[in-house]
Amino acid sequence: MITYIGPESRGKWMEEEAARWGESFRMVPERTKIADHVNAILDVKCDYMIFDIEQYADSADVLASQILSVHQVNNAKVIIYAPGYRPTSNVIVALLGKQFKNYIFGVNLSDQKDELGKCLNGYYDTHSIKEFGYVEPVLQEEAAKEYLNFHNIGVVGANPRMGTTTQAIQIIKYLLLMGYKACYIEMNGHHYVETLKDWYEVTCDDNLGKITYCSVDMFYDLTKLQSVLKQGYDYYVYDYGVYNDPDFNKISFLERDFQIFVCGSGPDELEKAYQVLRNSFYNDVYYIFNLSPESDRTELLELMEDKQEQTFFSPYTPDPFVYCNSDIYQKMVPVENRNTPETEKKRFFRIRGKKGKNEQV
Repeated sequence: MITYIGPESRGKWMEEEAARWGESFRMVPERTKIADHVNAILDVKCDYMIFDIEQYADSADVLASQILSVHQVNNAKVIIYAPGYRPTSNVIVALLGKQFKNYIFGVNLSDQKDELGKCLNGYYDTHSIKEFGYVEPVLQEEAAKEYLNFHNIGVVGANPRMGTTTQAIQIIKYLLLMGYKACYIEMNGHHYVETLKDWYEVTCDDNLGKITYCSVDMFYDLTKLQSVLKQGYDYYVYDYGVYNDPDFNKISFLERDFQIFVCGSGPDELEKAYQVLRNSFYNDVYYIFNLSPESDRTELLELMEDKQEQTFFSPYTPDPFVYCNSDIYQKMVPVENRNTPETEKKRFFRIRGKKGKNEQV
């Protein structure tokens, strides 16, 4: 028997796969804490447990320890369902530390089915997780630096059509201006990058699922993410789409070094923003109000209560690929300007030339 622990909408396809493998199938409804799942899991004996880790609010160490405890009690093989996760993310590293070897990282259904099959037939019990791009830090310290020597920024909209993609691209433009190598990763199902590819003149690299438009490198194929992470960027900016989309990867978003919500100030938009504000998971995020009239901003800041210092207002940005030259990005993602000369004389010429740079972006 295969027991799937998680949201029915994400695990429905596994029932058909279980039948194909001659296994009975059972679902345990989602919970936010792994401890609330233990009794329901142990109620029925099974041979395989598939944990959808997206549902949990537990810390990585608590989650990994609790899953190990359940495994030690019922001896069922543990399979971790983590589509879109990096093998170097905190929760996966914690699970690897407990010697769990079977993972489903694929984003496409065909990849997920293939990886589930390998989990069931014991393939990953004898093959290293390096197949997924994981690098053992002790044995290959230099290679591990390829994963560790960069920063991640996650951007998500509280509502649809909030300008989330625009803000993600503006952050990249800001980092490029400051002398850093940055790129865009489409972490949602909206297919913006592929549409751009179809309708505009872009430079393409199909091997990486990459296009370049207006000096912005954009990646759309998540199955090639591990290769993308080896490209030497200083910053990876992830566009997670919309907060309440079914495929929004909450844990992945929360693992980013910088987390940004893009909000609106309309009545229905404020309701969604307030839901995020009251959610304890998002205490350390930044908020960007997009297209908000200046006359409303004082009241909006009052609404944000203790999050006022984490709240910013973006200027009107009709073209996402033209930098708006706002100081809000420096406040959210403070970096040193790599283009700043050291001497006072050179600093004078940099100031004179900076305006010209901004005009060209």
